Formats: sequence, C-alpha cells, structure tokens
Amino acid sequence: MTFEDYSHRLSLNYKKELEKVSYVAYFLYKYDNKPEFLLTEVLDLLKQINISISNRSRIKLQLKDSKRFRTLKDGLFALTSKGIKELSEIIENELGDSDTIVTSNGLFDLSIFLGTRGYLDCLFRQIDNCYSNNCYDACAVLIRRILEILLIESYVHLGIDNIIKDNNGNYMMLEGICSDAAHNLVLNLSRNTKDSLSKIRDLGNFAAHKITYNTRKSDIDKLASTIRVCFEELYYKAGLKK
Repeated sequence: MTFEDYSHRLSLNYKKELEKVSYVAYFLYKYDNKPEFLLTEVLDLLKQINISISNRSRIKLQLKDSKRFRTLKDGLFALTSKGIKELSEIIENELGDSDTIVTSNGLFDLSIFLGTRGYLDCLFRQIDNCYSNNCYDACAVLIRRILEILLIESYVHLGIDNIIKDNNGNYMMLEGICSDAAHNLVLNLSRNTKDSLSKIRDLGNFAAHKITYNTRKSDIDKLASTIRVCFEELYYKAGLKK
C-alpha cells in the first residue's frame, strides 16, 4: 500500500495533528518495516500530501508525553507495544483489514528479518504475535517451520538442494536436513549455528508431537538469542541478506 493510498483511505487530512503523526508512524512501522522514525521523516511524508504541522515543538512534546511512543533521542521515536496494539486496532478497523497480524518485537527485533519475502514476513509476524499473546506451543512450531524453510532456501541458493531430496524429488524430513547441514562444507555453517540446529528443531518437535508437553515462555526465552543468530546467518546463506 502506498502512503498516498493509506492517507486517503484513512482521511488523514481530517485528523488532529498528533493523530496524523501517529498514523504516519504506524505506516512506517507496518509498511516500511521501520520500528524507529525521525519526526522530520514523518513531517516530510505529510508535506508530500499537502499536510503541514503548525507547531513542531508542540508535537515533539506531545510525542514525549504519549504512552504510545518512547523517545530514543532528540527527534527520534519508536512506537511502544501499547501504541502498536492501540493503533493497529483503530487503523486496521478503518482500513477494513482483517488479515493484519499485530506485532510488537516481543521475541526479537523483526526489522532484522522483514522485507525480503512476503511468506517469510507473514511467518515472522505470526511468531511474534504468538509469543506476545502467550501462545508458546504455536510459536515454537512456527520457529521450527522457519528453520526448515531457511535451510532449504540456503541449499537452493547454493545450488546443492538435490543433496536433501529423496529419489522422488521430495525434501527430506527436517532431521535429515539438519544432519547434513551440520557437516556440509558448501553450506559452511558456523560452529554456533551447527550446535543450535538440534536445539531449535527439538523446541518445535516437542510442541508439535509430545502429547503431554506444553511449551513455556522460559523454553523460548532461553533460546531466543540462539534462534535469532541462527536465523540471521541462514538469511545470509539463503541470499536474503547481503
């Protein structure tokens, strides 16, 4: 969605000044994957659609006082989790968008991963939403799914995906892919990532297959940095980041 379309559908010109800035901040967060924003950036976007803010100093003070924002440094702000949730409910209702996945960077900074491929963006947003809403089994299963996808994408990018296919051309189960990945010289994973593959896979396997098991927040939290580092390395291996 373009900013012009967004502002038109929300009748941005008729909002109060703080609302205008809030709506633009949400646009930057959701559609440009920018969790942080400069006030000057917001004002420039408004200027492009012929909307001016009469008193910049007053708006800056209002942002500092608002619970929807946190001040990072002079002129640089970010939406809080509360702000994201409130604005999402208001704005998505106005837009009539029932497919929106509300995120809050609860597990890790989504800006590291968003903006490459739509299906991955959707999965990462779902992971974050599940974590933020205490759906830890669902979160763990989705983490496992992304591990599998990123490994396959890495093999495809390197032109060695036939190694992880059976005689019918189907990809191996994740256990087989992880086993090969830990020793594949072309993939050449770091030692830490090799060690993390089974930990991340087990997290998802337990959530999906252990009948009496329920994933807890602490199970995910203790692997959060491991998951982020692993996924970030695989983004490079898959050619999704340079």
